[in-house]
Amino acid sequence: MQDNTNPSPPPETIHYRNIPPSTGGPFPLSSPIGTRDCQTCVGLFIPISAEKCYVAHINATIRVGGSYTYLHKVQDDEGSRLEEKVLARLKVIASQERWDPQDVDASKVIVVCPRPDAPFVGWYVVNGISAFFGGRVGHEDVVRGCHGFVVDPERGKRYFLPSEGFTLSDSLEEQWVQEVGDRPYRFLVEELKSARDEWAPEVTRW
Repeated sequence: MQDNTNPSPPPETIHYRNIPPSTGGPFPLSSPIGTRDCQTCVGLFIPISAEKCYVAHINATIRVGGSYTYLHKVQDDEGSRLEEKVLARLKVIASQERWDPQDVDASKVIVVCPRPDAPFVGWYVVNGISAFFGGRVGHEDVVRGCHGFVVDPERGKRYFLPSEGFTLSDSLEEQWVQEVGDRPYRFLVEELKSARDEWAPEVTRW
């Protein structure tokens, strides 16, 4: 009997510039760029202009006292304090780089968070981003169930990377294969150590 099963296509390879956790920065919008392995973190892509973007992997935490214990569930006023830190940081960055959030096409902003709901820190990071854009970007725009994204300006494509099937070992490798949409892709990582902005907003629980 003839096997009519369609074999899976070979993975298409995408070589992209990866923003590591807790960092961000402005970069030329010239070749694929993105971030991966967001868990309670938030991945952010802002198209500043046709030639330039800002990308960040925001790793917010609640620090317990003076210890090295870090949590991701928020209590009391910790959420509003995180929002204020994110908003203030974005304002400083935009001022330093001389761009105005009101000039950004909000429909092209990307916000990715696998766990964007309260009481997790991601909810409050998104609130800070929303305030920065005057409410033009909000929770309804968050891409859920994905650990990252890749923007390919050359092809005019955006790839949202599903959390399902992405493993800890994948996050440590320079390449990994996973399905996006209806086909497999091989992602090759170039770590951008030039991501100079620190993105690890933290509040302390005493």
